Amino acid sequence: ELVAKITPSRSHGEREALVQAAVVAQGYPAPPVLASGAGPRADGWYFVMPRAAGAPPLSAASAGALARAVPSLALHLPALLADLLVQLHQLDPARPRDALRAHAEWPVDVNDLLADLATAADHLDDTDLAATIRTMLAARPQPGHGDVVCHGDFHPLNIIVNPTGATVVDWT
Repeated sequence: ELVAKITPSRSHGEREALVQAAVVAQGYPAPPVLASGAGPRADGWYFVMPRAAGAPPLSAASAGALARAVPSLALHLPALLADLLVQLHQLDPARPRDALRAHAEWPVDVNDLLADLATAADHLDDTDLAATIRTMLAARPQPGHGDVVCHGDFHPLNIIVNPTGATVVDWT
């Protein structure tokens, strides 16, 4: 089975497909990008990948099933999340970074993202957003900590588990 993801923004979709392909090329458990291109709308993007077998760990069929699963989830979910993040942060960030830098207008690192947010705050005259950006600037990693690949939306609903392992999806 295949999945087609269609994004309304060409830059967001193209960037997501590029990063996903870069981490898969290094052996990270994410679906390989089989094809990608301009979406049905001129400003959109699509990419096609195999459907990840399994389900998110929090996808119990009913509230009762989820309640019964809580003890097991409390024991196993933190370790699964930590293991996937350790694997991700051990990847060489040069491959996705170099590919992202081929598009000058795309954010590549924390500083680029914060600069984009600061521009948005100025454009919107949003003092709360500007204050949040100042807090983020003060707390951002300092040079020398080393670059790592960041998922951008890492949480249990973006992880598909099955008896043989886990797959990370939705690389925003």
